[in-house]
This record gives sequence, structure tokens and C-alpha cells, in this order.
Amino acid sequence: MWFRENLYLLSTLITLFEGGVKKVWVTVLSALVIISLILNFIDIAWVKWLLTIMIGGGFFYAIYDDFAQHVQEKTTEILIKREEQKKGLADGTYDVANSFFKKSSLQIFWSLIRLSIYVILVYFLLTNFFKNKNEISKFNYGITYDVVSKEKLDKVCRSEDRCSTTVKKTMTSSDGFLFETYISDGPDSVWCIEYRNDSFLESYNPCSTIGDNGGGGENIVVVNKKNGASTTIIGNGIQLKRIATPEEYPYLIFVSASGGASTPPMYVLYNKNDLTFVSESRENKYSELN
Repeated sequence: MWFRENLYLLSTLITLFEGGVKKVWVTVLSALVIISLILNFIDIAWVKWLLTIMIGGGFFYAIYDDFAQHVQEKTTEILIKREEQKKGLADGTYDVANSFFKKSSLQIFWSLIRLSIYVILVYFLLTNFFKNKNEISKFNYGITYDVVSKEKLDKVCRSEDRCSTTVKKTMTSSDGFLFETYISDGPDSVWCIEYRNDSFLESYNPCSTIGDNGGGGENIVVVNKKNGASTTIIGNGIQLKRIATPEEYPYLIFVSASGGASTPPMYVLYNKNDLTFVSESRENKYSELN
């Protein structure tokens, strides 16, 4: 008897939750779409997170109020039915066979099946989410980047129909550095584009290049946010890109591509603390770090 009463209570809570979800699902879907658009199409970090917090907070309280109203309505309905039950039992007019509070074993069973499906679905979503996060972290040794700003500079033309604008892209890294990079505003910055998440996107790591249409730049300016040390890494206009290394590794490594198969790329090392030049080599001695 005790076990069945607890199953009935669990089944009732599942039904209550499902009713609340039905009431707020449009709002939840709208929130997910809008926040996803903000996170994917706004590059300036402080604007992105400010809008996410403001809009996300507004949607949260809207969803909370609707869900709370649903729970209140259902609770009030149950209390009214309970009073009717008490009155009916007292005067002998209450139909126990059709009780509002009675659920068949089949109803309880299907409630438990739905609960199992919800648990499996949430588990699947969370494990895949953290799996993707772990893969990115493993690929980049846990170092993440945020775009601080994108500033359009000069427009450059190779010819009348081949023009692009130089974009100064400033990025901040979780290991304590600020990177000022230069690319074009179009898809012609091929040396700083990589295939990621089933699409071609701008390089995750800091990268400068001069695009096919002339926009972009050669160098990367680096600033140590802890002590203010800064330096300019000189590139050749084809590709200058930071290579991922463990955070405890004492050097920043940049690769400068030659663009030709006969000339291997140049690997340049700078001290992380004071950003002084350490060494350069055309031999890739750092493959074990990638």
C-alpha cells in the first residue's frame, strides 16, 4: 500500500510537470533561439554576455511565473476536489470508483515510462554537451578565447571587382594574454579559416593573414595582461597563428606559413612572462604539444 501511494504521488508530479512544460514550451523555444543567435552572431564579448544575461533573465522570470501559475491552478483544483471528496464521503454521495484521486496501474506505469524517457534524454544531452566541451578543451589544452572587439579599418582592392576590408580582431585568452590580429571581412582569409563544428569558421586560435582580395594584415600584437608586457610578432602576410600549448608551457609558439610546399613553415617562440624573443626554427619540434 505504501509503495503504491508513493508511485501515485510520483505519477501525479510527472503529470503536473508535463502540464507546466506544455504551458511554457513556446517561451522556452523562443528563449533558446534568441540566445543561440546572440551567442553565435555577436562577436564582441561584453555585448554578447550582457544581452545573454538581460534577455535570458527576462525569459527565466517569464517561464518561472507561467510555471508557478500552472502549479497554483492545479493545486487549487486538487484542493477543491479534496473538499468535494470530504463532503461527499460525509453525506454518502461521493463516487469512489470515479475518484479524481484514483489512478489505474496502467496510468502509473505509463507515467514511469515517460519519466524514464525524460531521464535518458537529459542524460544524453548533458553527456554530449560535456563531451563536446571536453574535446575542445583537449584540443586546445583548456585555453579558451573571447572576442573583445572587431574593428573595420581600410578597404583594399586587388581590382575593381576584388575588394575587402581589413578587420582588427582583438581576442582575450584564459591564460592571460590579449591578441590583436588582422583578417579580412570576407571568406578570402583562407589561411585563418578552419573546418569546425561541421562548417568553415574563423580560426579558434589567434591568427593573422592577408586575404586573397587584399584585406587583413601580417602581424599579431600580444599583451601580457598580468604585467603589461607587449610585443609584435612579425608575419609574412600568408599566415601567422598561435599554436596551442599546455598552459604551464613557458613559451608562446607562433607558426608562420610560407604558402609553398618547398619551404616549411617557421616556428617562433616567445617567453610568456616578458614576451621576449626566444628562438625560431623551420623544424617542427612541437608536434607532441598539438
